[in-house]
Amino acid sequence: MSTTGRGASERVIAEGSRRAVSLPKLFAHKNCAEGAMILERTLHMLQTQTDCDERVAELARMGFMQWLGGLKGRESFPRQATAALAVAEKFRRSDPAVEAFCGLIEEALLMPPRPMSLALPQKRRRGGAKMRRHLI
Repeated sequence: MSTTGRGASERVIAEGSRRAVSLPKLFAHKNCAEGAMILERTLHMLQTQTDCDERVAELARMGFMQWLGGLKGRESFPRQATAALAVAEKFRRSDPAVEAFCGLIEEALLMPPRPMSLALPQKRRRGGAKMRRHLI
């Protein structure tokens, strides 16, 4: 029986073969450009029109969680946070969601560490296509 192709790893296990089967790496290391791309995408998302302070806080929390998910696990958190603050600094004064995002990063850097409130946004209707047409 073949050890390549569709279902090969299952066949090898079923046969009890002693041959090594190369499986895809599930946790491939992210390179530097990918981390910068995630931060850039997060900052772009934060620069949207917001109608109230509550929405600004929701966007900032979602952006912070997205940024956390893109961090490199084997590198220093304070170094990565400081680098993110340096990149976001030029948008901080002009965009309230970026300001709140930077505040969350600064809160995460405080020592001793303590739990942060990162509640997901409440479900609500936003107006759909009619509201988008109204914004144009």
